[in-house]
Amino acid sequence: MTLKTESRNIITSELKRRVEKIVDALNLKTFGITVYDMGVTDELISKVIDQAYLEVFTVEEVEEMVAFNQKFADRTFVLEAKVEKMVGEAMEANKDVVMEKVMKSQDSHE
Repeated sequence: MTLKTESRNIITSELKRRVEKIVDALNLKTFGITVYDMGVTDELISKVIDQAYLEVFTVEEVEEMVAFNQKFADRTFVLEAKVEKMVGEAMEANKDVVMEKVMKSQDSHE
């Protein structure tokens, strides 16, 4: 049995979306960097699905995971937005600590 095309497409979109979040968080779009520049090509995604998902789970289990994720997709996006906001606020509140450590690290390497 093989993975349904629709399920493969959903996983592909999700993987690209996850990497896109990294691109956004690091503000890499400013430099014109895309998910493809990060090495996330269709070939890599196909490899991830075949050599990660399908070596860890059966086709049926992957189909179940995709169905579950689709069932709760609307609330998952709301949840992700809330978590991102909360984490972003915590990071903003602690940016001085982070910057201090970065500066100390740079000073120790000079």
